[in-house]
Amino acid sequence: MKKATRLIRKFIFFFFVLFFLLISINILMYVLLTYQTVHNYRTADLPVDMLEKVSTSLKKSKEGEYQIEKEIHTKLIDEKVWGVLIDNGTGKVVWEHNVPEEIPNQFQLTDVSKFSRYYLEDYPVFTWEHRNGLLVLGYPKDSYAKINLE
Repeated sequence: MKKATRLIRKFIFFFFVLFFLLISINILMYVLLTYQTVHNYRTADLPVDMLEKVSTSLKKSKEGEYQIEKEIHTKLIDEKVWGVLIDNGTGKVVWEHNVPEEIPNQFQLTDVSKFSRYYLEDYPVFTWEHRNGLLVLGYPKDSYAKINLE
């Protein structure tokens, strides 16, 4: 009988040790993943912030070419963001930066309507009104999920 009692006590002891170990590992994983997410969120610019910075920085030179500040240009490269400025009247791209090959050089109104809410060639894109057209910034595939709540 003493052996059975000792065996049950050992079983209960190991059960609680494993239980607390499992809970501790779960808490540790939660803390690490939360820290990583918050750290990534703080270091990268949000798309709306990036759009505003690019829009403010993007200016037309005397030669008629669009120029962007070097700091913003570097930030776009670091975050692997591509961008285009679409002329309001013609729908043609008048400025581009690191644009993937599958992105067209001209857009129709229906194209703009589709990608402004969803994706452009599977790239998550974000739009911003620029004084000379529509600024579109695209992020790497699978970097953002665009969810529309209605």
